[in-house]
Amino acid sequence: MKTATARMEFVRIYISGAHSTGKTTVINDLRPHLPGVRVEMETARQIIKKHGWKREDFDPKQCPHIFEQLNSEILLANIKIEKENFLEKRGFVCDRCLDSMAYVEMYVGPEALERINETEGLQDMIPRLRSSLIFLIEPQPECISDDNVRLVSTLDELLTYTVHLKRLYDHLSIPYVTVDMLDRKERISFILNHVETKRSREHY
Repeated sequence: MKTATARMEFVRIYISGAHSTGKTTVINDLRPHLPGVRVEMETARQIIKKHGWKREDFDPKQCPHIFEQLNSEILLANIKIEKENFLEKRGFVCDRCLDSMAYVEMYVGPEALERINETEGLQDMIPRLRSSLIFLIEPQPECISDDNVRLVSTLDELLTYTVHLKRLYDHLSIPYVTVDMLDRKERISFILNHVETKRSREHY
């Protein structure tokens, strides 16, 4: 009989949602509870650093083309991460899912969404996302902060973005679980309960 740890090794978890919602904190809090599961941290900072961009360089209002490029590269990086883990039959937790697609739709427009929808490997990944666990973190005013790297947005903007993201998942028939509590222990307990329920149903 397989142990709980063995069951966890093949779980595919995405922590999705707007910036300044505490996604990185959630992932770090999950680490000790998911032995054997690879943690894939945010790729955005690496891409920003690679290009030498400052925050104003990819401000969607001033430089929509660079903002679109940034999100296209983030999506492509996450597609590669997903494919690598899938081929290796490796469980993972990933910061972001299809978040980049919602960003370009909201800040650049529907034509940008059409362009990013052509990203190599995306259509192959979508069916696998339907059997993954996607946790969408709801914005909370207490989590909004300025790290001098990401965009600074109002709560209303973050809530509007979250609507775009939910609409995208619904359009693609990708199920997600909304995480709307603020307390860190409650968040982790809520997520782990969903993870264990899913793994139990799949008889790992």
